[in-house]
Amino acid sequence: SSGINAEYGDEPEQPFTEEDYRRRKPHPNFKSEINVEKQVIKLGKTDKTRFLTYVVAAGLPYGGKEDIFHYFFKVAWHGESAALNIIGTGENIVPTIHAKDLSNIVVSVADSKPKTRYILAVDDSMNSMTDIITSISKSLGTGNVMNISREEALLLPEITQRIFDIISVNLRMEGTW
Repeated sequence: SSGINAEYGDEPEQPFTEEDYRRRKPHPNFKSEINVEKQVIKLGKTDKTRFLTYVVAAGLPYGGKEDIFHYFFKVAWHGESAALNIIGTGENIVPTIHAKDLSNIVVSVADSKPKTRYILAVDDSMNSMTDIITSISKSLGTGNVMNISREEALLLPEITQRIFDIISVNLRMEGTW
């Protein structure tokens, strides 16, 4: 399964669809993910009767160990701050998917063997980071949020470059699965 980190585009207002996968322009930090996807698709074309391959490009998963959102949940849950941090303006759209929905899609793809080899797995929310962080804060914390600069965010030990790159994405994705 691939993820949103490899899907950076030039036109975030236009939803990214399954038909658009060939025209992607990966963020420099995620070129290796695109190369793996290309290899998977290429290997699947070698002997289609014995070896079927699919790339499932997933939105940011939530509903499990909260890998990317862990910091925000932890700060809210433990009351470590009067407000949760929103990086930059927070207007960026972050595609997401619940972990159970993603696993159901993977099982469904394996069972049904669709003709499409590149599948977008996202929910319909199209939430901004402000929406996501505000929801976490209201549900588990004080309900308060505050914007911090991108530079301030990178000074937080819990916000690694990987997490920063992923939560900074601004991408609308439309899954059809």
